[in-house]
Amino acid sequence: MGWCILNESPWAVARGCYNAAMPSDRDKHRFDRTPMHVVFRKYLVRRGVQLTPPRRDIIEIVSWMPVRFKADEVIDIACRGRAIVYLTLKELVEAGLLELSDGMYVKREFG
Repeated sequence: MGWCILNESPWAVARGCYNAAMPSDRDKHRFDRTPMHVVFRKYLVRRGVQLTPPRRDIIEIVSWMPVRFKADEVIDIACRGRAIVYLTLKELVEAGLLELSDGMYVKREFG
């Protein structure tokens, strides 16, 4: 899929797609314990759906995004298809982790 727009985010260590800058396995285990990831995983288990690598990438990107962001920003960073990004963002809204307001996604406070 071509080059992606990367900013000075923690995962942006290499130029190109997010997959080229995937965190190490050790970092993934640390990410597995973040509150956003835990809440989303519980939501998926209740629905009988697996946490696939594309979903994992997208939720990690969302966790580093500013409080308000657009879906196109996630698409540019993740180098995933629009459908999987929009589907995952919809699931994050349904899980109560994001709100959709005026075309922008807003992170919700949770504990």
